[in-house]
Amino acid sequence: MKKLLLLTSAFICSLVLSAQKLDIGFNYTADIPFKKTMPKMNTAHGAGLFVGYKVLENTPLYFTTDLSTGMYAYKSRKEQYVFSDGTQTDTWVNYSSNLHKFLFGFNYDIGKKENLFSGYLTAQGGYAIMNSKIYIEDPNDLEGCKALVNKNTFIYGGGIYAAGGGIRINIQQIKKSQSNSCFSHYIDIGVKYIGGGDFNYVNINHMQEESHGIAHSGSGNQDNDTRDLTVKFVNVTTNDVHEHKVAEVYTSPFKVMNLKLSYLLRF
Repeated sequence: MKKLLLLTSAFICSLVLSAQKLDIGFNYTADIPFKKTMPKMNTAHGAGLFVGYKVLENTPLYFTTDLSTGMYAYKSRKEQYVFSDGTQTDTWVNYSSNLHKFLFGFNYDIGKKENLFSGYLTAQGGYAIMNSKIYIEDPNDLEGCKALVNKNTFIYGGGIYAAGGGIRINIQQIKKSQSNSCFSHYIDIGVKYIGGGDFNYVNINHMQEESHGIAHSGSGNQDNDTRDLTVKFVNVTTNDVHEHKVAEVYTSPFKVMNLKLSYLLRF
């Protein structure tokens, strides 16, 4: 029985190796913004999953799915909120901002997969989400104010497209050994240009002031590229509800250069 199972497993592996239809990659990603178009954006470092499936047996064309998530800002700052009578409350505010991408498209392989080096071209389209979480700690100020809602989230999403290419390095060729496993494995280094329409996003790394008065309609930063993000506070003494600025929302076209370093399995 054991021999039969071993023979069956070997037969299945030989079929998989001969077909080599499925790619699975585990990625480190860096989305580097073009500063001329996204001046208030920082590089998003993160991780991703790549899946490719060969469309036709005799053509090097793969249908691809690229999922990734990364963080471009994380900071805790002590903010000061000033009332109309001049009194103030100090409290810590925690900020984290993330970029999530969902891309679907095609890869076209260049060169033989058995070689030490091979390449590919890629074209994709999909959706990106930029979200920022803002947590305002309770100052425990008996004469000051506190946020009505401690956890606040700003989310924006939109369509994106990508084009680029990459190089794969055959690990078996580096080791100079023949693999008897059911897959080949590679180091995958890729570069893509990713573009999209106008995106709204928060990045605490670019907000300068740390003292904020009561926000009034039409006050503060209100232009085509920057606007204030406010949150409702309540005065614990008078129960007066008002708003304070907690962040800035920036608007710019989505343009980044995506770098990928991946460990790729080809089944």
